[in-house]
Amino acid sequence: MNKIFAAVLAMSTFVPMAAQAEVYVCELAPSGASDGGWIPPQTVVEFDANTGKATVFDGLIKDVYEKPIAAKISVNNNKRYTFTWNVRNVEATSTESKRLLVKNMAYRLTITKGSLQATETMKPVGYANTFRAKGKCVQKK
Repeated sequence: MNKIFAAVLAMSTFVPMAAQAEVYVCELAPSGASDGGWIPPQTVVEFDANTGKATVFDGLIKDVYEKPIAAKISVNNNKRYTFTWNVRNVEATSTESKRLLVKNMAYRLTITKGSLQATETMKPVGYANTFRAKGKCVQKK
């Protein structure tokens, strides 16, 4: 069992949704040479389609908030789910080894329903970059 998934299961914030919730554990790899490091290799999403509530957890969220955070279900149709969330006030180091504070990182995770293929993007708000990772999810119940 993966470390992050095990940590998520131990967190009490997922318990209230457990009766109707679906849990997806997504393993992701950067899709471009410069995409590494901004999207954690594993993302766990739990959501209840009936209530429209979702939470997300990954290594960055663990470092910043120490527990899962709320996510928005922005698409739920016959083909895919898309979840969005923001991580704020992340300390980083630039390519020139300068310390900086990224005030708002906008994440989007799309899971294709049939294949469970996943694409995650991160856009640091106020910057031109967009980082991408692709992979596959496993549904846990």
